[in-house]
Amino acid sequence: MLFPHIRRIFLRIVLVLCLCVFAIVAPDAQDEQRTEVTFFDVGYADAILVGVTGGKQYLIDAGESVLDSLKDRGVDTLEAVVITHADHNHFLGLDDLLGNIVIKEVIINSLEGPEEYTQLLESLSQLGIPVSVFDDGQQILPLAEKAVLQIFCHIDPQSSRNDNSIQSFIKDEESSLWLTSDIGQARQDYYLSRYPQLKMADALQVPHHGDNISETMKELFLARPAIVSTGPNQWNLPDLNLLNKWRAPLYRTDYNGNIKLIADIDGWLVNKEKM
Repeated sequence: MLFPHIRRIFLRIVLVLCLCVFAIVAPDAQDEQRTEVTFFDVGYADAILVGVTGGKQYLIDAGESVLDSLKDRGVDTLEAVVITHADHNHFLGLDDLLGNIVIKEVIINSLEGPEEYTQLLESLSQLGIPVSVFDDGQQILPLAEKAVLQIFCHIDPQSSRNDNSIQSFIKDEESSLWLTSDIGQARQDYYLSRYPQLKMADALQVPHHGDNISETMKELFLARPAIVSTGPNQWNLPDLNLLNKWRAPLYRTDYNGNIKLIADIDGWLVNKEKM
């Protein structure tokens, strides 16, 4: 039997050890909630995974072969798939996900599109996967307690399919990122004027697989990190004249493979599959 004073000393030692263990474990618990954005290398297409480690995951667009990329990362459930617009290189990979990945919702900006798009919508209906048409306003998709995925869309009947693309803005306490899909220069300036928070984005997806950007965009973003989702194509994109003007780190899926951005107090940490 321990003497009372020895017992008190023993209990204090145990308490100190417990506090030390907590101090070591606590940072790891925080790391598990970091916001991550992965640009998959799916050729001349978009497929971007947005989520928090060990938490909710969203897919922005579904270029072909995205299923393999999701499986490699152990993703088996998506809170939502956002198809920014009905171009083939933004939705064709979604069909492969059906029956292989749990999809809670699909968000689109229009019911109109090419034949393959109509067939995809029919498949989603048959499987009972909810489809939401989001064509005007803004919507918040929760990621974590202090991180959100915000989407915007304002359909202009006179504009092209590219210009009517859904926009995405990822924001947490530490970092922010604007995913521009395929919008052209006039729409870039439109969204900047309508949503001032976009001007503060720490990093940018260069619109339309590296196409040229407006003068306002150049003033704001040429000195900030950027990502280009691209691959072999007949339109000679990305625009090398634009990329050569970039004054901050610029990453390309055709050169760097899959590109993962991890939110950090100093901005986005970048992990590249290829150097």
